[in-house]
Amino acid sequence: MKLSTNLSHGTHVAGIIAGIDSSVLMMPVVASTAAGDERDKDVANAIHYAVDNGAKIINISFSKLFSSNKQAVDEAVRYAEKKNVLIVRCAGNDGVNIDSAANYHYPTVIYTNGGRATNFITVGGIGHCLTTGLHIRMATMAN
Repeated sequence: MKLSTNLSHGTHVAGIIAGIDSSVLMMPVVASTAAGDERDKDVANAIHYAVDNGAKIINISFSKLFSSNKQAVDEAVRYAEKKNVLIVRCAGNDGVNIDSAANYHYPTVIYTNGGRATNFITVGGIGHCLTTGLHIRMATMAN
């Protein structure tokens, strides 16, 4: 299947991972439309597919400001959590505080019921380390 050139960010991230450890096996799963719109049911289905097919780490190289079916994504994240699968998501490129409810980028570590996923990390310019409580600097990459 030929993918749209709009879907190159995940390929870029995969290239970085392969550059660090060429022995890593990757399972490309597309959860976005050619226009770059991630529908919640597609994201949830992609998470389930990856977990069911042996993924140990899921890279979610997208974020969006609105989630129309957050419950479906939350359920998929919980499913991955039960199977000890780590989900890594991007912090975005707009420089806002995504820990603030006013600036949430979905999917989020916070479930609809207020609980928090324990298998979820956000990577970007500055991140919050859940184990130490410290803000730490990380590598950045713009699209």
